[in-house]
Amino acid sequence: MIFTSSTVRYDSSEFTRGYSYTLDEDVLLLEIRDIPESTDLVFLVERDRQDYHLVPETEEAQEELGELVLSPMQDD
Repeated sequence: MIFTSSTVRYDSSEFTRGYSYTLDEDVLLLEIRDIPESTDLVFLVERDRQDYHLVPETEEAQEELGELVLSPMQDD
């Protein structure tokens, strides 16, 4: 996932998708607006050293992206 100040891009081998997001304390809310009914994906954010684990808090979040780990980019 690539974060800017208000959007995030998720790249996988199958697709690329963009989201608007908000962060409140330890909860990340991704907003999906490209489907007939807007859906919010809610994740609990847990820090583990330099990594952040995004744990799905809703069924929609689990189905759409599952559990994610954000790590700092490594320079090659």
